[in-house]
Amino acid sequence: ADVAGESHLRLVLGDGAGTARLTGIAFRALESPLGPALLKGQGQGFHLAGHLRANNWQGREEVQLVGDDAAPAHG
Repeated sequence: ADVAGESHLRLVLGDGAGTARLTGIAFRALESPLGPALLKGQGQGFHLAGHLRANNWQGREEVQLVGDDAAPAHG
């Protein structure tokens, strides 16, 4: 996770095995406990809640996760 704009987080999500990757965004995450938790927990596993959407940015089209909430994955 890294800061995007003034209050959003840009996310790079993986499957832990390095074989799958998905980008994501958590809007206004820095205004809630979600943002600091994701920034502090970089490299750790999380269970994420959100929805998928098409993202068209600078001529690239991809699927992106819009993150709404997260919890650390213990295990």
